[in-house]
Amino acid sequence: NKPAKVAIQDKEAAKMTLLSMKEYRAEFSALKSVADAVTSDCNMFGVPVPIFPGLDQIDDEIARYEESWGYYDSFMTELDKLSEENWFSIRNKLYVYEEFITGWTDKLKGKGTFSS
Repeated sequence: NKPAKVAIQDKEAAKMTLLSMKEYRAEFSALKSVADAVTSDCNMFGVPVPIFPGLDQIDDEIARYEESWGYYDSFMTELDKLSEENWFSIRNKLYVYEEFITGWTDKLKGKGTFSS
């Protein structure tokens, strides 16, 4: 199952999706380890190596989802840190917010996922 499309405004649903992504990676890593062990055993005993169709494509797809959701996770972590600041202590340092926005704009432009 692919992660459901979640409204990123729903923090709880997004957290659940992030958790699911970690679980998918763990499950897939276990499956990949079994496939690697079977391949190794077949090579050792001179038996034809079975083909595991789609394994690499699934790995690539999970990696793409992890990358996308990793950006979201990093963004929200940084934003949460900023939101914890007391307004009176940060009101004279609004450049911090500008740097946050500029930094994320640059990151997303570098990934080709943001256009102005």
